[in-house]
Amino acid sequence: MVGLIEQVILQAMEKVKDVPHTKNQKERVAAIIENLFNFIMEERELMTVFQRAGYDFLHHHNTLERFKKVMDKFQIFRDNFGNKIGDIVTVNGYIIPGKDFMRVLTSSIWGYCMDESKEGKIITEDKKEMFQEIFTAFLRE
Repeated sequence: MVGLIEQVILQAMEKVKDVPHTKNQKERVAAIIENLFNFIMEERELMTVFQRAGYDFLHHHNTLERFKKVMDKFQIFRDNFGNKIGDIVTVNGYIIPGKDFMRVLTSSIWGYCMDESKEGKIITEDKKEMFQEIFTAFLRE
């Protein structure tokens, strides 16, 4: 099961890292969201497996340790990618380090999609647009 989870996370990382680097931070953030949602919509059946596996891992120490190592790889990737995209500047001039922004962005999207999956809902294109609007509306042009 940990192998499947690792494969899913690696696939997600591949989708995100293909985002072209552009100076326009709104376009960059919208592209990241586009890629994450495309991956989630393609692999939606794995969302339930991922969620169930998380509960199971909490009850098995050895498996939990392996799961933590997989998640550590994702966190390192996410932090490095955040450093690569650089600081995000809001309309009010607040500077958000890319690493922190990626943490909030991925956590928000993943958590939302997990909740939708638990309720048996399908992630649709309008939800992707909703996240793009939420996460780009406060950015400086």
